[in-house]
Amino acid sequence: MASKVERQPVTFTSTATFDKTITGSSNLAISGGIAGSSDVTSSGKVTANGGFYEKVETVSTTGATLQAFGVSLLTSTVAAAHTLPAPVAGVSKVLYKSANSTAVMTVTVASTATQTFDGTNTAFTLNGLNQYVNLVGASSTRWLIQSSTAYYGALA
Repeated sequence: MASKVERQPVTFTSTATFDKTITGSSNLAISGGIAGSSDVTSSGKVTANGGFYEKVETVSTTGATLQAFGVSLLTSTVAAAHTLPAPVAGVSKVLYKSANSTAVMTVTVASTATQTFDGTNTAFTLNGLNQYVNLVGASSTRWLIQSSTAYYGALA
């Protein structure tokens, strides 16, 4: 009869650097946060304090290329046009207009020839405070709209 091998947790009390992939079927718990310029990727979920962690970017300029993941807070008080990169299948994206103004925020897909928000439209506008769009990538060319208060259509 084979003996059972118990996996013991690894604890680091100072900065640890990994230059290899960590694989396994158990969880990797990090209580002090992750710092650095590298990405953390997972075939499962990345969680923090029991919840799902999404990166939040604040965009206060016009003409920005937004992240294709996480949350984008659009804070400009003047009209702004932004570009959303190609989607990644299964990855969520939230766009939220937090600026207290009636300035129009327009978001267009990076390639209007091949990418859409709902199979047809290539742009949408956020006109008022607290308007939002919840998206998820269906493929590398199509964003699915989960919920929204935005106006969709071709740019005028």
